[in-house]
Amino acid sequence: MKGLTVNIGNTDAEGRLVLADTMTWVQRNYKPHTLLETSTLTGACMVALGSDCAGLFTNDDGLAESFLKASE
Repeated sequence: MKGLTVNIGNTDAEGRLVLADTMTWVQRNYKPHTLLETSTLTGACMVALGSDCAGLFTNDDGLAESFLKASE
């Protein structure tokens, strides 16, 4: 987003950089109420949580509760 060149030392990170720029662009240009991104950004989440559940990150407790309820 700033026009900088970044040297990626770990190819697991390159998608996150593109995703961060994309989400920033969408928020700036479209002002969505809610922006949902679903992907496996890293194998570390699977290492931490196992293969039977997924990580959920949000700054909205109500949205988190909705997802948790839907997952039951």
